[in-house]
Formats: sequence, structure tokens, C-alpha cells
Amino acid sequence: MVARYGGPVDDARAFQRFRRGATAAAIPAAVMLSVSAGLPGCVAYPATRTYFAPDPADGTPTASMACGWHATRNDSLLREADGVVIQVSPRFVAGKPLTVAVLVASAEATTASDPAQLRLRVAPGTVPLGPVSVQTVVQDAGRSPTGAPPAPGQAVATRPATQTWYTLTFPVASDGLTAITIEFAAGAVRVGGEPRPVAPFRFQRVVRRDWYYGSLNC
Repeated sequence: MVARYGGPVDDARAFQRFRRGATAAAIPAAVMLSVSAGLPGCVAYPATRTYFAPDPADGTPTASMACGWHATRNDSLLREADGVVIQVSPRFVAGKPLTVAVLVASAEATTASDPAQLRLRVAPGTVPLGPVSVQTVVQDAGRSPTGAPPAPGQAVATRPATQTWYTLTFPVASDGLTAITIEFAAGAVRVGGEPRPVAPFRFQRVVRRDWYYGSLNC
């Protein structure tokens, strides 16, 4: 059976426990321009963005970065199932192979993940593709996101026992993709040595006018 998806409420709680920072609030464009003009090192300008919009049926649409896009900022999917938090963020770059950033976090120290078991499906009925390269960053068990030992009495929920970030590159160009699905094959996520089923994450390619904003503080 596929692990139950508890919905946006569960995901929001997981996001607070496992990921620091906050998504930028929805601000009218005119206000954003006014603010950016008055703050040193802050800029906003209109642009057209091509990206893979997340399917909210598969998790909570969440910003993949603190600064950047305005209306399209929620460009990744966040989901918690059975105590394991997973965030999937595909990246569209014209003329380049598709890359997908994946976060797997858990308060259970026996949680393990294998990025070689992740697959990209570019259309229903097609053979899923495995990654051709994987970059991995692992946070040591029992340490804070800065790498320092946790402070005495610090809640376990604020420092996952395991956090692993992957950047996967797939053998297909972003330009030729319209709808994509990121699948977790059996054994991609294990807790205590036992596989945890993970439902797919679906995205649709979208072109949309938006505002891009940045700051030296981001």
C-alpha cells in the first residue's frame, strides 16, 4: 500500500519542524516595487518564467527558495508520511538536462534513502528514467542544520535525526517535457531497514508572467 498523505495541515506542520525560514507573503506588485525601490540591495522586475508547477493533489506546493519569484514561488512539493518529510523540486533550464532537488528528512535516526531508486516518468505508459548523476549532501545525525551539536534541551522536532539533500540529473532536456512524474521505487526510503512506500510527485510545465525579486540578504 502507498503511505497515506495527510494533507496540507500535516505538511505545514512538517515544514515548520524540518525546514527553517518562511515563504514570502503574497504582496501586490505595486507594493513590492515600492518596497524594493526603498531598500538598498533589493530589486524586483517583471519576467516570464517557465517552470514545472506542482500538482497540489500530491502534497503541499512550497517555495524551493526564500527569494526569487512572486506568483510562482511555490514551485516544489512537500509531503509528510509516517514521520518522513520529502520535498521535491524540479528545475527547468532551457537547453539543459532536467535536474530535480530532493530533500528527505526524519526524526528517526534509522531513516535511509537511496537516490538511485528515484525515477522520472515523462508520460503515462512510458519507461521511467533513472538519474545519470547524483550530488548528495548529508546532515549528520543529531546535529543542527549548521553542523553544530544541538543545544541541551533542544526539541528533537527542530533538528531531524537525518536530513539528506540530493540533486539528480536525468538524461532528457527540460525543453521537451510537458508533464513529469517523480517516482520512488521500492526501497528508495527505508526506516529501520523496512521500505516505506512513497506516492509519486507530479508536475506540469507552465509558462507564466511573474515578478522576480532578490535581495543581498537572501
